[in-house]
Amino acid sequence: MRTGEAEAVPRVSDFPGVIRSSMGRVEFESFEEGREAEILEQLARKAILDVFRRRLSGFDFSGLLARFEEGMEVDTGDLVAAPELLKQVGDVPGASGLLKRLGVNGESPALVASALEFALEGLHLSRRLNKEQTATGARYEA
Repeated sequence: MRTGEAEAVPRVSDFPGVIRSSMGRVEFESFEEGREAEILEQLARKAILDVFRRRLSGFDFSGLLARFEEGMEVDTGDLVAAPELLKQVGDVPGASGLLKRLGVNGESPALVASALEFALEGLHLSRRLNKEQTATGARYEA
């Protein structure tokens, strides 16, 4: 909503805010005090990777990965509006198949951006893309 979009759709870039807002609300039994945020981040990464593998195992990402090899970088974050994210990526061979596998039929730019960001994070977590933290979010790159 901070980007002025009419539709609120959760994206991977929302996880840091979810984790921060969960602090103090989730009880941990841990031998090391102060590791709660780290544990929540690890759980989120594991959940994303598990769903990525379950939904997109065997998918051909060569079209998308080729764009990164050509120098494309994609900036994401909670202040990056869906149309802006989609503009950064542009047309990618195989994108319609990716969306179909994730159950997105191009209903809205916000849903497409969410699916795309999920795929980028899954590629990062499976060590096929690099991800750099930035002041406003993250940058995916080859």
